[in-house]
Amino acid sequence: MVVEVSREKIEGRVEEVVVRTRGAWHEACIIGWDGEPRNIMMGAFAGHADIKQVVVVDEDVDVHDPQAVEWAVATRFQAGEDLVVVPGAQGSRLDPSARDGRVDKMGLDATRPLEAERFRFTVVHVPGEDDPEVERWLADG
Repeated sequence: MVVEVSREKIEGRVEEVVVRTRGAWHEACIIGWDGEPRNIMMGAFAGHADIKQVVVVDEDVDVHDPQAVEWAVATRFQAGEDLVVVPGAQGSRLDPSARDGRVDKMGLDATRPLEAERFRFTVVHVPGEDDPEVERWLADG
């Protein structure tokens, strides 16, 4: 239900929406179109009161993989420029941090800057990185 409501609010601006339940609130991970991450965040927040955190990523990030989303935040997000805080918004009454049903919501723009060189933000894979023996080999040094 949360996914359908969120997708309806931001139709035409997103490719994929994944909503994860995090206890008393929801986190939406969204693949967005260039230049619209803040609008996408607001649409997701408006789509369902229980969504407390939204992360917008580019199409090269697998929104079904929490580690990939964390990578995008670690490599493409700067809090001073890419953080959106919506104070005092309607939230879940199940959230123990809510004050009379009001919460602060957070949006993270983990997309590449529009003017950035595409290669600068590309995931680099090292041959053999998926080999189960790599960890043992590194430990033996």
